[in-house]
Amino acid sequence: MRMLHPFFLPASTIAWSTTQKFQVAIPLYRQAQSMSARGVKLERQTLANNLAPVTEQWIRPMVNLLQAHLLEQDVLHADGTRI
Repeated sequence: MRMLHPFFLPASTIAWSTTQKFQVAIPLYRQAQSMSARGVKLERQTLANNLAPVTEQWIRPMVNLLQAHLLEQDVLHADGTRI
């Protein structure tokens, strides 16, 4: 498995955790429980420590670009649905 420096987990595990967290909305403690049920001891804090740099390096820039694009628009349509 390919490791991402300075992360502690393989890239595939970080990708899985990121998808679970941001696309499927599964909290880190439930991800850790899921891994434990499959025989993999992985603490929530370990997931958090590996997810934080991914968030800052990849997700934050995308959010910033989206925000800038939206703020350039004359009209925005939205509803009150909580995400």
